Amino acid sequence: MKTCPEYPTAAFASIEAAQARVDAFVTWYNNEHRHSSIGFVTPAERHDGDSEQLLAKRRCVYEEAKKRNPRRWSGETRT
Repeated sequence: MKTCPEYPTAAFASIEAAQARVDAFVTWYNNEHRHSSIGFVTPAERHDGDSEQLLAKRRCVYEEAKKRNPRRWSGETRT
């Protein structure tokens, strides 16, 4: 949590405030934050089985962009 830019610098006012912050962080981390180690999808997308379809669509977008402007790409598209 401390690596998140929005991590508070002051102590929490109460245990309830701390819990609300942790709840919000976990929701963001699992449902919005795209993780580089799992292909820039969210953990929820990976867990729910949606990542394969998203990654396949992304591959198509990259391949189309590579066809349109091949000089922009120095190598293979990333996974």
